[in-house]
Amino acid sequence: RSKKLQRTCVCPFPPCYRIVDAIDGLKGKWQRVKRVSFLCCCPPFCCLIQRVSGGTFRNWGRFETKKSLHSVARRPSFETSLFLQSAFWPPRREYYFFKPPPNDISFQVNEESEAILMRDRKKKLKKLKRAKACIPGEMYRFGLSHPCAEDVKHARGFALKTANGNTIACIHIPCPDVSSSPRFTLLYSHPNGSDLSDHLVGVPSLIDLARFYRCEVYSYDYSGYGISGGIASEHNLYADIRAIYQYITMEKHVDPSRIVLLGFSIGSAATVELLKEEKDRKPPAGVILQAPPTSLLRVFGNMIGRKKHLEKPTCCLDRFVTIDKIHEVTIPILVIHGKDDKTVPIEHGELICQRAVTKVTPEWVPDAAHDNIENCRVVWKRIRKFIRE
Repeated sequence: RSKKLQRTCVCPFPPCYRIVDAIDGLKGKWQRVKRVSFLCCCPPFCCLIQRVSGGTFRNWGRFETKKSLHSVARRPSFETSLFLQSAFWPPRREYYFFKPPPNDISFQVNEESEAILMRDRKKKLKKLKRAKACIPGEMYRFGLSHPCAEDVKHARGFALKTANGNTIACIHIPCPDVSSSPRFTLLYSHPNGSDLSDHLVGVPSLIDLARFYRCEVYSYDYSGYGISGGIASEHNLYADIRAIYQYITMEKHVDPSRIVLLGFSIGSAATVELLKEEKDRKPPAGVILQAPPTSLLRVFGNMIGRKKHLEKPTCCLDRFVTIDKIHEVTIPILVIHGKDDKTVPIEHGELICQRAVTKVTPEWVPDAAHDNIENCRVVWKRIRKFIRE
């Protein structure tokens, strides 16, 4: 508790920082206008907004380039686009991969003079800001875009190509205990509104997971998130987790019985879909679902105040329908949910747990919301007990 976890920026103020701040504010407002306009306007006006904004709308999940605007086969229906737009909230990219040049020295930044040195060092780096620029099979260092932010030391980045043709960014965190082999391999699917950088510098981080559980951790950014290519969609999301799972089991030759899957929020939908597809093969050891939504429309129903709608038949327009797939998962399932979760209410976790086949005792965490459930001690202890069992 006495450890200071917050880092303060020590970058020197640029001469025209007020102008830069004003430009950033205008960019943020323009992004919100584009999103609202895209959601509210009927075709073709939503497509015209994309053309005005430069043809690239990768963060909003519909088309990736000007070329795809002319590809009718890739255009989803307006209703499907509406739901997908509301489902995905990719943040602004805040990281990159890089290969350190010869004689490169990494250091801690505590003062303004060191921040200037770090900024000058980063200017000399060859930053890979798109996963498709990475060489297949190569491992990279993980850098943060902020000028005075230090590199992430214990994570190595690499790129994978999915079955849908997208190149996604992935990371591997080896077990910190080098004297012994990792107890197991954890595949982490992160929640919405975040990317890999949030889970490497946040508290707790994926590095903390590897240290606490003495395991190795793999994670990945969904298509359209971070430096991953492609567009954010449900179909691409499922292809992304298949790609990294096949990489772990086939290229790294990790026995599935030593793999534990952990899906948080929207990541739980990808995790359950993967288990559904792998049910006829050798399954992983277990799965942990943290704050899992039953489906997208059911979450919207909670937002508008609907009651008793969770157990009704699934609408044909619904997406991420975990509730209709969970019965096909036969490996042990641990459901963790916060009682104060307003984004995905605890009723979702309770219903998923109720329909699970091989469920264990769930963990309903008091005073925990959607965004701070990972900070609760009881969650860490419960996961450790689940893995031991």
